[in-house]
Amino acid sequence: MQMNRAWRTQLITVGLAVFSMFFGAGNLMYALDLGRKYQNQTPLALVGFLLTAVCLPVVGVWSICLFNGNYHAFFARAGKYTGGFMTALTLAVLGPFVAMPRIVGLSYVMLQPYVGVSLFGFTLAFLLLTFACCVTESRILDLLGRWISPALMISLAILFVAAWCHPSEIGQSYMSPLHVVKSSAVSGYSTLDFLVATYFGSVVVALLCKNSPQAADQPQQNSRLALYCSSLGLALLALVYVGLAWVGAKTASPVGLSNEGELLTDLSRQLLGHWGGLLMAAVVVLACLSTIIALANVLAEYLKQELFAGRLRYDVSLVIVLLLTATVSNLGLASILELSVPILEIIYPGIIALTVMNILHKTSGFKTVNPVVITVFLLSIYLQQERLQLFGQAIKALFTR
Repeated sequence: MQMNRAWRTQLITVGLAVFSMFFGAGNLMYALDLGRKYQNQTPLALVGFLLTAVCLPVVGVWSICLFNGNYHAFFARAGKYTGGFMTALTLAVLGPFVAMPRIVGLSYVMLQPYVGVSLFGFTLAFLLLTFACCVTESRILDLLGRWISPALMISLAILFVAAWCHPSEIGQSYMSPLHVVKSSAVSGYSTLDFLVATYFGSVVVALLCKNSPQAADQPQQNSRLALYCSSLGLALLALVYVGLAWVGAKTASPVGLSNEGELLTDLSRQLLGHWGGLLMAAVVVLACLSTIIALANVLAEYLKQELFAGRLRYDVSLVIVLLLTATVSNLGLASILELSVPILEIIYPGIIALTVMNILHKTSGFKTVNPVVITVFLLSIYLQQERLQLFGQAIKALFTR
């Protein structure tokens, strides 16, 4: 009985921690946009979205926990060079080339109606604050982590109630079911939660070992418990996504919005009024700040330790990461979101293939990995070659305008 109680306590504690880790402000806009796009077909769209935004991350956490949270060992199964390339590629996406600029862009879009400042000026101020928080090792990240997730949940609860009282009705969508599921699954890629799961797995293992010291020598048991914990945490996240998709479907939104971030801003102001919208914007921006501080720390340490073998100071590595982030951030949120889609559609199949091969290796002794992963990557590039050409043209146009 005592063992069952301890197991349930650990399940709930770590499950809630998993929910907090994956519950990022940037993900809110995709579920809202799902409802706006698909209206009465939103339940069908949620099938594709939850498959890639919830189910895949659960599998990702489980797979990395099979390697006791060691992402180096996880990627090394693809071979020394392929694994190193995949590690660098995923961290680049989670860092200065997609996730971090997207955070800056969303923060700007949320505050822009209330603060008259240019994108360049906001980016500079936001990243200088990020730098200060990282190098001073202040307690701001702990404080943000402790208070912002509950504040964000309360704000969303208020948004749900306001949407429930809103008089508008859900409209009609006439897209084919296959198109709805496929395009919503791609939207789920954009949450980046599957890529993040590879690195969060080590945190889950650390939490399990902290609550049960003997668990450090039991990777198989850890992986099973991690599967249950991540399932609980991401099931809670799925409920948030379902609620946001319903808000997006029920609330009439004006046409002409250039990106999903503007939808979040508009709905906040529409449902909560000027001051309520400002409060929502402040909470989202603080949540974004806590996320970008954590990402900047991880990327700066990776640059220092892995790429430069300790020959570069941490603050110099941090400056490099933030300068790259600033460059991409000034493309604007709409461009960042648009340009990230073909990148993710190429990266995801390879990472999924590696995850499946690694699970088979740990559970049934399957050996072959490298040829499968490389084949999937090359096939993804081939299938996306037309979009990659458009991507290259768009990049060239953006940097020469």
